[in-house]
Amino acid sequence: ADQEQLYARLIGQGVLARARYESLDSGAGLTDEEVARLAQLTVWEGLDFENVLLAINQRLAGDHRRSDRLVECIQASPEQSILFFTNSVAHAEEMAARLNVVGVGAAAVSGGTPPAARRYFLDRFQRGEIRVLCNHSVLSTGFDAPKTDMVLIARQVFSPVRYMQMVGRGLRGEKNGGTA
Repeated sequence: ADQEQLYARLIGQGVLARARYESLDSGAGLTDEEVARLAQLTVWEGLDFENVLLAINQRLAGDHRRSDRLVECIQASPEQSILFFTNSVAHAEEMAARLNVVGVGAAAVSGGTPPAARRYFLDRFQRGEIRVLCNHSVLSTGFDAPKTDMVLIARQVFSPVRYMQMVGRGLRGEKNGGTA
């Protein structure tokens, strides 16, 4: 209850933006085998868990119908500053390329992106010159783009903390340079 009161107070003060959550039906989900593998784990952390999560995200990254649906979602969206958490590094690169082909300005960044190139793309995103920043595992913390008006999370996330870190990239209120 204290967290809910704090969240409500920060929204009321304009520090945080009011979030609107929507689920996108991509037609893909966990397979019975993946659910069984997750059920066998005693803890959802460590190497075994990370390997299962990696396998799930790799499979989803290769689902072309799902990727088509993600592109359609972005194309139909009125939002102009979209932070897109993809399933893998290759998926980030593929999605940025696919978006550019259909006329949506996008770039991909990951842990493997050279620092100078990453800074270049982040600056262009923050200035509104790139509409979609497709990323994998680099922008969930320590990145501030207050004008982000949509966070699209395509990757599977089983950690509430990590999920909130990702969502938090789009929750900058007006007092933090963002929107209501």
